[in-house]
Amino acid sequence: MRYVAEIDGKTYTIDVEETGGSLQVQLNGQPVMADLRQVTAPSLFSLIKDGLSYEIYAEPTEKGYLIAIADERFVVNVADERSLRLASVQKRDVERRGDMVIKSPMPGLVMDVHVRPGDVVKAGQSLLILVAMKMENEIRAFEGGTVKAVNVQKGDKVELGQVLLTIG
Repeated sequence: MRYVAEIDGKTYTIDVEETGGSLQVQLNGQPVMADLRQVTAPSLFSLIKDGLSYEIYAEPTEKGYLIAIADERFVVNVADERSLRLASVQKRDVERRGDMVIKSPMPGLVMDVHVRPGDVVKAGQSLLILVAMKMENEIRAFEGGTVKAVNVQKGDKVELGQVLLTIG
């Protein structure tokens, strides 16, 4: 999975690949040997990089993630490759005809479902959480409507393209 992070106007490409139970990470195409572990939920982490240990505080904000390492503080904006592609597509002013069917963008495990049939949702509202490759992916409504059907429940395994729910 490819991620793009922006810190103080500089852009970094991060490639993460799971191989045999371990993660292989490349930063701007260069291998990185690091171990990152969550110490306390949800904001404190321990990072070991190049034999040095760092305590990292990471807090989500409206502008990205506030990161604090020792006396340094900065905001990091992170997006996965799929989100960047979706954001680059211009929205078209198109009238929807029929139901909006939300399909799984990847194989994974349903961690949580936030809606039930009959719920009225707004554009951008969180519908469910899908875990894939140890990453939580929030599935949101593209536009508002009423939930007609929820085809999955917490703990279900889903395949790419599987119908998750329908909004009318």
